[in-house]
This record gives sequence, C-alpha cells and structure tokens, in this order.
Amino acid sequence: MKSGFFSLFLLSLLFFLSQEASNQTLDHQIFLRELENSNDNMYREFIQRYNDYLSGHPDDVAVIIEKCKFMEFAQYNADEEYNPNQEAFDSCTADLVRRFPDNPEVLIFQTSYLWGEDLEGVFEKAEVAIANNPDHWDRSLRSRLYIAVSDHHYWNDNYDSALIYIEKAGTEDSLYKYSLQYARILQNKGRNDEAVRVLLSGKDTANDLGTLSQKAGILLELQKFNEALDIYRRIDQLDSNYNDRSSLAATLEGIGHYEKAREYLVSDTAQNWDKETACRILLIHDLKYQDRDRCIESYNKFRNAGFSSDPLALFRLKLFFKHPALPWKFRDLPALFCLLLILALLIVVPSVWILPVYFIGHKWRYTERQKSYQPLWNLKVFWFISSGYLFASFFSIIRDPQWLYSMFNSSYYDAGQEVLGTSALIFMIVCAFIGLAVLYKVRPSIFGGRNWIIPNNIFLPLILLLAFKAVSTFYITIATKLGLNADEIARIPHLIMSSREDLEALVATHGKITGILFICLIGPLYEEILFRGVVLDSCHKYLNFNLANTVQSTLFASIHMSLFMFPLFFIFGFITGILRKKSDGLLPGIIFHVVNNAVAICITLSQLGG
Repeated sequence: MKSGFFSLFLLSLLFFLSQEASNQTLDHQIFLRELENSNDNMYREFIQRYNDYLSGHPDDVAVIIEKCKFMEFAQYNADEEYNPNQEAFDSCTADLVRRFPDNPEVLIFQTSYLWGEDLEGVFEKAEVAIANNPDHWDRSLRSRLYIAVSDHHYWNDNYDSALIYIEKAGTEDSLYKYSLQYARILQNKGRNDEAVRVLLSGKDTANDLGTLSQKAGILLELQKFNEALDIYRRIDQLDSNYNDRSSLAATLEGIGHYEKAREYLVSDTAQNWDKETACRILLIHDLKYQDRDRCIESYNKFRNAGFSSDPLALFRLKLFFKHPALPWKFRDLPALFCLLLILALLIVVPSVWILPVYFIGHKWRYTERQKSYQPLWNLKVFWFISSGYLFASFFSIIRDPQWLYSMFNSSYYDAGQEVLGTSALIFMIVCAFIGLAVLYKVRPSIFGGRNWIIPNNIFLPLILLLAFKAVSTFYITIATKLGLNADEIARIPHLIMSSREDLEALVATHGKITGILFICLIGPLYEEILFRGVVLDSCHKYLNFNLANTVQSTLFASIHMSLFMFPLFFIFGFITGILRKKSDGLLPGIIFHVVNNAVAICITLSQLGG
C-alpha cells in the first residue's frame, strides 16, 4: 500500500515537472530571444557576404553603397526611429565618402541620409562637380541629383527653388515632367491648371496603387471630381479594397451623387476600427445633403461613441440650427453646459492681465501721478476687447468642430483651405466690429497725429519701419543660420492669419482682393485701435507710459503665438506705441502697420506665384 502511494506520488511529481518543462519551453520571452538571435545571426551572415565579395572587389562603389543601405535599414525600428547598427552605418558611409569623395553615385547616396547644412553642402559640391567634370555625370545621374534638390526645397516650403530643380530634372529625363511631385509643386505655386494637365497627361506610367491614390487626392483637392473619380475606379479595378471610401465619397459629392456617396460612408461605419471618425464623416455629409431623419440618425450613431465625441455639443448645435424642431436628449445637456462654461471662462480670463494693472497702479500710486492724463478708454473697455478677441478666436474655429476638438485630443486633423480661409475671415470681421464698437463716443481726431505736421505723420513711421525691417532681417538671417525654417518663423502678424498657409487659404477661398483688403488695411486698422488705442490708453491711466507701453506690446506679441518671433512683435508694438505717444494720434502707427503688412503680403503672394 505504501509502495502504491509512493509510486503515485512519483508519477505525479514527474508529470508536474514535465508540465513545468513544457511551460518553460512555450515561454514567449524564450521565443523572442531565439528570434532576436536568429535575426542577428542572419544580419551577420549577410554582412559577411558583402565583405567576402568586397575583399576581391574593394573598389566596387555600387556594392559598398548597397552594404551601407543594408546596415541602415536591415534592423531599423520605425516605431522608435532607432537603428541598432547606426554606428556601423556611420562608419560605412564615412569610409565610402573618404575613399570616393567625388563619385557621382556616392554624392547622390549622401543626399538620402544627410540633412540641414550637411545636405546643402553636398548639393553645392555635386553642382560644382557637374560643372567641372560633366562627362562623369550622365543624364540619369543629373536628373536624380536635381530631384533630390527639388525634394529638399519642397519639404522646406521653398516652392520656387523646388520648381526650378524639378524642371531641370525634366530636361534630363522627360518622365519627371509628368511626375506626381511636379504636380504637387505646381499646385503649391497656385498653377492649378498646369498641375491638372500633368496629372492627366497619361505619360506617367506608374500604376502602383499608392501613386494613383495620391493623384486622385490632388485632383480632389483641385475640385476635378470627374477626373478623380476615373482614377478611383481604376484603383478599384486593381484592388477593390484599397480605395479610401471617405475620399471616394467626397469625389461623388463633388459631382452631385449624394446617395452613392452616402452608401460608401455608411459602409465605412461598419468597420471595426475608428468607427467614431467614420460616423463623424457620415454626420458631416448628412448635415450638408440629407434630410432631418438621416441627420438625427447619424448624429445618434456618432454620439454613441461617448461624451468625448462631441464634448461641447458643437455638432449637436449645428444639427439644431439646421433642424430646430429635432428633440434633444438628456445626454446632450452636459456637453451644452461645458460649452457655456467655456464661454464664461472667455469672459473671466482677461482678469489675468487686467487686474494686475489695476492693483499695481493703486499699490504704487501710479494713479495719483497720472491724474492729469485723461484717457479715452478705461479698463472696462480693455476687458471688453480682451473678451471679444477671445470670442473671435473661438467662433472662428468652431465652424469646424473637429478642428477645435483635434487641438485638445492630440489627433491629426487637416482642416483644409476652405475652413482655414473662412475661419480667418470670420476672425478678422469680428475683430473689426469690436474695433468699430470701441470708437463709440470717441472723437474722430484720435486718428490724426495732432502733435505732428502731416509729413511727419507719414515719413517718420516709414523711416522707423525701414529700421525695424533691418532688425527683422538680421534676426531672421541668424535664425536661418541656426537651421530654423524662415518660412515658419517669418509670420504675418495676425492671430489666425499666423502663417503662409492661412494667407494662402484666405486668398484661395475668398480671392486676392479680399486677402489684401483685410491684411493690408482692415487688420492694421483694428489692431492699432485695440492695442495702441484701448490697451495703451486704459493702462496709461494706472501706469506710467513706458510700463503701459510694455504691457500693450507684450499682449500684442503674445496673441501672435510665436515664441521665436515674440521679440520682433514686441518691438513692433513698442514702436507703434511710441508713435501714438509722440504724435497724440493713431495715424502714424496705422501707416507703419499698413506698409509693413503690405510688404509681407507682396512677398508672400510672389512666393505663391501670385
């Protein structure tokens, strides 16, 4: 009996140990280590093959380049942007460049992994090499170099240079005249008709799905809906699952096939990933083209994704304004409350910069010293225009609720030119009305520089503007030397109109005349009224002029939301503040501002091909 129990115990122990051994064998970490080791072994094996060949052919440049490329990409982790063989790759390329510094293939290879000043140095060296030894550079090599230079300028938003070099590439290889990249550059230059001709030329024989999809996307942006639809149908013949249904639906909307477009969008909502985005796109379509029943159905489907899908009830309000009789659900009320809370905060937030002015003025008794100064505006008006500025920003964005939501959930969202252009216009119109409102009961003579004769009101601001432009040019030149993008830092002074993209959107959506009118005249006019009028005047009641001018200049620079350009905006505001003080009027500052913006828009429009 004891021996039986002992045998049973022994068998149980053996079974347990075997199970443990089996479990250890199936441990995923063991498998991962083996896989990693296998990967490393294969990597070393392939490197050895390269080395074996190069030991007998040490000057085979093409194979050395292939070896370097293998080191660069063989084990590269795209998610973490990490290459465990980076040192080996750097050593390989350094040896290659040392041994064959003027070889055309080596110079072109360098353009694939260098950037910044190092890359530009290679471009310069290659062009010198072409000039000195043209026989070493056949047409294929020259075209590849010019395309690399064009790509570099394109991704740095220097479309003029990008166009020059892609056209040079086209003279060496005619296929580049019909390439997708050429069409993109023409589009960014505003030469849309030429871009369409390139896309539809039929001489670009590329049939890969990615290239075709990008072509259709550009045609869609250019509102060539029938042409885009033809390419989408071609893609569908090659792979029926490849097409982006939302892009295809947008194409069908453009030619008025709303029901067919909706079918594609509804089918998208059945997918198992990112249903919220698909439901939002369907809702936007229904709000534009469908009846009330479909609108409320699509909104409910979208809202079922949770509170975060419409946290401020902005989509629900769009639905309300289109179909006011549709009933609200209780779940929509918390989001509406959040919206009201945001609006209340926009009224309260200006206290952050207004109350310190009031308390500092009283604590340091500036108010008693300033009794002789009779301001045209007080801190209440300052509060009004501050809240108005915030409301203008908010209402200019909520035209497209997803644009506002994307700013807080870190998701990428391309608002598009129409939305950007219209939002900029809304912002500037609201600010212009605020500027007009604060002129109520204010004498018109506030615009005239009463302390100066007319020539001084005109020429002194222009002289100061030249000095300011010199300082700005020096500042931006230094920034460019440090590797910063001049197109990104040299911004036009407006809160919403803060970049070339916004200007391009305004001009593309509403025309050059509208863009020039608002940027060169209306914008400077209301900004001078608000900052050198209301802000400077109301602060001067509580602070001495220099401190009051510092406050308005700081606010003026802050609303442009560019940390790097903050010093230039501050100097701009401070100079125009002094002009207001010395002339006792807004006219000199307005002239300074108008001419500055006119120069900026002329430069920008010329870069855009305008």
